[in-house]
Amino acid sequence: MKAVGNLGLDFEGLSELMADLKTIDAQLSSSRPKTAIIRECLRSLKETLEGLADNESLVKVRSLLGETDR
Repeated sequence: MKAVGNLGLDFEGLSELMADLKTIDAQLSSSRPKTAIIRECLRSLKETLEGLADNESLVKVRSLLGETDR
C-alpha cells in the first residue's frame, strides 16, 4: 500500500483510515485477534478508498475481503 499521506484524502478520511489501520494492528498483535473486527475495519477501509485514484490499495483490500476486482 502506498504511503497513507499520498492518497489524497481529506483530514476526516485520513483520520478514519488511520483509526482502521491502528485497530487492525492492535487486533493482529493480540493473542486472540477478533476476525470480525478485522473484517469490519477492512470494509471501512474499502469504503474510504473507493473513488480514489489509488486503485492498487483498493484491489488489495478487496482481495483480503475475498471480493473479486470490480
